[in-house]
Amino acid sequence: MEGSKIMSQLRDFLYLDTVKLLSFVSQIQGGQVSEISETIRRQGGLSAGIDISIPTFGGGKAGASKGKEDERRQTMQLTNPAYFGVLHKYLRDTSEIKDITAGDLQTRQSLAEGQFVEMTGTAEPPAVEYWIARIRALVEFIDKNLALFAPTKGKSQRRAAQSLSRKQMDQFKGVVDFLEDYMRIARRDPGRQYIRVTEEESAYSVWCGLVPDFITTPLEATLPAEVHIVGRAERLLGEGEVYRIVDLSQFSQPADINKLLDALNAMGPFIGQKQIGQTDLQAQYPDFFVTPIAVYR
Repeated sequence: MEGSKIMSQLRDFLYLDTVKLLSFVSQIQGGQVSEISETIRRQGGLSAGIDISIPTFGGGKAGASKGKEDERRQTMQLTNPAYFGVLHKYLRDTSEIKDITAGDLQTRQSLAEGQFVEMTGTAEPPAVEYWIARIRALVEFIDKNLALFAPTKGKSQRRAAQSLSRKQMDQFKGVVDFLEDYMRIARRDPGRQYIRVTEEESAYSVWCGLVPDFITTPLEATLPAEVHIVGRAERLLGEGEVYRIVDLSQFSQPADINKLLDALNAMGPFIGQKQIGQTDLQAQYPDFFVTPIAVYR
């Protein structure tokens, strides 16, 4: 029972903002403790209650005496995951953190900016990077299998259709290249990768802006997955408010984007790809943003 309890407390961190973490812990403790020293007393030499026998050169055994008391000092270096345990326990013990898993609109209305929150839900890969990757995958698939999508009525017509399709694909590739460059410079917060965390019984989604320096494992290979997030409510959208991570309406040729998405989405079912839309890159009420301290499994 005790072993399973310990295992359940082990965390696999996908993200850990060590700057914020150490700042909060130092405020709690009045400074930063870097190591812990303790004196350990054991009855029976090497391990209390365990008879450890060490072979000798003479063929006999030297047993650890159970009647002897042994004492030693141990110094433990504190790591960032250990600091997080300190912070998380403090927030829970002082009721300064609110669990917003499976929350309704009333839960959402009760939040204030700066409040510590935690939630368990399914995290999707970074929105902008994943959006581009999905478009790239569809374009490459159609480009490699262009003949499958060409008409087959007549030989001359087929060649003309294939030639036209190849021309269209070249145009699509040019739009995608330009769109990717645009998204790099037009995203509202270029220093963060945004992931969306959802829970089927929640009335809202939570968006987390991750600073790449604190990402501990490649998110594209890890997500989607069920995660636990701990952080502070950052941006609470008002009714009717929309926050666009990338505002594609400002793209120089928005009609080209719509044509591109329509064409790619028509081919999406061939490879089990879900619809790609501009709404994938925006949050709207009752969604809100959380500045994450930790994301873990």
